[in-house]
Amino acid sequence: YLIDMESDGSCTLEFIETDLVRYEQKIIEIDEILDLDELIALIIRVCDEVTHESSDQTIVLRLKLTGRTSIHDELSRGEHLKELLESIQEQLLKRGTKVLMDQIQLNSSSPYDLNELRRGNDFIADLISLYDDLEDPNSEQWNNIRSSLEPLLQTWTGHHLFNALSDEQLREFATQSMHQTLDKLVEKQ
Repeated sequence: YLIDMESDGSCTLEFIETDLVRYEQKIIEIDEILDLDELIALIIRVCDEVTHESSDQTIVLRLKLTGRTSIHDELSRGEHLKELLESIQEQLLKRGTKVLMDQIQLNSSSPYDLNELRRGNDFIADLISLYDDLEDPNSEQWNNIRSSLEPLLQTWTGHHLFNALSDEQLREFATQSMHQTLDKLVEKQ
């Protein structure tokens, strides 16, 4: 800050940017994205917005893709995210944009209807019911999972660096696990 002090004791503050590199993280909803070209265009738009918001800094950008999309399976296969990152970075460099893509995290799932799957009279409905029980910290499944994980984490050499899992973290792991499982099972039916 630049501080201007007047003779009467009043002062004004002016923020002056001095950073040469700025780190940003953006969450992008990809529910409406139907193909990779649309996704690339959306990411380029986000990079342009980040560039316009900054003064003249280089931006190191980390993206998190969220939502239900039909391209989830394609994005989660093999090295696809790494290839996507490299492709976008190449386009950004050609355009002269001062954005460096650090990482693209995939936190999406396939576009199935959980309520409809719950109503089924099959293995998938039973499986979803088990995962639903994991949402309740007072359920037997919740306590079984927690009691199974704690000894594993305590014997890990890095356990002193790792806090115990909070209820919210365990719930998030269960949700991610459910979606990964359903992604494999629903596509096969």
